[in-house]
Amino acid sequence: MPLVRRFKKACMKAGPLVKEFEIASLQDAEILSMFLGRDGDKMRAPVLASGDTIFAGTDEATFRTMLRK
Repeated sequence: MPLVRRFKKACMKAGPLVKEFEIASLQDAEILSMFLGRDGDKMRAPVLASGDTIFAGTDEATFRTMLRK
């Protein structure tokens, strides 16, 4: 939790969509559901952090945008 809470925004791939959230507005359980895999034991892969944003899931367009910042 301390690692994720250092960021301002969190993004996650949900089906065909990329959802964006303000970290400060999320409860710990909501953050865990975004960043933990289906088994609830390990972090989803890949996770990319850039600037004030952390992203979980696979979306090439989002990765390219984040890496340009």
